This record gives sequence, structure tokens and C-alpha cells, in this order.
Amino acid sequence: MARRLTAITLLQPQLNDNYQQVKQHIYNWSNL
Repeated sequence: MARRLTAITLLQPQLNDNYQQVKQHIYNWSNL
């Protein structure tokens, strides 16, 4: 459990960057 939390903590900047990129390129499903 501690290893997983440590891994998530260390990856947090990369996860935040990835989230921001995905958020900018979402597909607008309401266009269907």
C-alpha cells in the first residue's frame, strides 16, 4: 500500500500534465 501511494505521489506532476492535455482535447458528445 505504501509503495502504491509513493508511486502515485512521484507520478503526480506527470498525471497532472496528462490530465490538462486530455481536458483540452475532449470530444463533445453533445454534437451527436
